[in-house]
Amino acid sequence: MRYVGCTNITPYKKKESNLEFWTCAEDSSSDCASILYLYTKNLLNNIPYNPSEAEELVTIQDLQNKVDQFWNCFDTSIKMNKRGLDGKQRILSVIANNFGRYKIQENLKISNDLLNAARKYSQINGPGYIAINKSIVTRSRISKVKDREFEAFFADKDNVSMSSYKVHSKTNLPILYLKDNKEAL
Repeated sequence: MRYVGCTNITPYKKKESNLEFWTCAEDSSSDCASILYLYTKNLLNNIPYNPSEAEELVTIQDLQNKVDQFWNCFDTSIKMNKRGLDGKQRILSVIANNFGRYKIQENLKISNDLLNAARKYSQINGPGYIAINKSIVTRSRISKVKDREFEAFFADKDNVSMSSYKVHSKTNLPILYLKDNKEAL
């Protein structure tokens, strides 16, 4: 039944009775409370009421309600996020490493990519912290003197012939061809 999307709301253990109660409602708390009420008032036929187990079931139900409230809050904060994908990653980074992949995907219905990005975000920036803007480092591997000589060599028309019809797609500059200045092999 779970694979169809139903939730088990049986308020007792299987050893007490083989009867089970399931619901297909998205918010199963009201159905669960109704069945629990019937069980505690001993109105379910053929199922004996045990007060000590009933108290335990009420505590478990309260705990389950708080867990459901936690997941609903996280789901709402992800959906209401105005900062796009970065904001979702930041919100998910708080719990991404503390819960299993299947638990998070089952409760929040998010993609693997978003979960992986949130885990990476958490490792780089810390859980819930603002992303660190790292400065981009550019290095010149050729010294400035050699760079000027290189530019001068290609600017000299004795060494290079300029194409009149071909241009580079990114820079829109004409393509340069080296001239063959060999006189003998």
